Amino acid sequence: MIEYRNVTKVFGTGDTAVKAVNDLSFTIERGDFWSLMGPSGSGKSTILHLIAGLTPPTSGAVLVEGRDVAKMSSKESAELRRRRVGYVLQTFNLLPFLTAEENVAMPLVLDNVPQREVDKRVVEALELVKMAHRASITRRPSPAASSNASRSRAPSSSTPRSSSPTSPPATSTAPTGAPSWILWPI
Repeated sequence: MIEYRNVTKVFGTGDTAVKAVNDLSFTIERGDFWSLMGPSGSGKSTILHLIAGLTPPTSGAVLVEGRDVAKMSSKESAELRRRRVGYVLQTFNLLPFLTAEENVAMPLVLDNVPQREVDKRVVEALELVKMAHRASITRRPSPAASSNASRSRAPSSSTPRSSSPTSPPATSTAPTGAPSWILWPI
């Protein structure tokens, strides 16, 4: 269950303050299906960020399964996002240096799910969304679509890659040209 209790979120101060959410109250019961719709700038993303514990409310309380999200530790709010809050976004938000299969497997690997179970769930998930035929495809953005900063960090096609999401990279340090922010679960 998700509950908003008189939630207000203000960004900025003084004359530049923007009230993204104003005294909002609602309850979403288990099994309910809701969608947020509205024009750009109407507070949709803010509402979702508040539920996920990504930003605290200025006033009021956001509760998920009876717990005040703003009072959770960073570890607890990360656990909430991994296990309880799911979003369907307009963009893929895939890690472009991983295959589709590796992207699907990543949360399971982080949860220490046994490899046999990971393999089974990945196949099932990709089949469910009719993407099994693309399991081994890596979606690398074209250089023209990248910013100058990301282009200078983008891995080249010759960058050593692991064969499974649970294997470390082929080298013990990040290869030349590889992003320094890649995390490889062990």
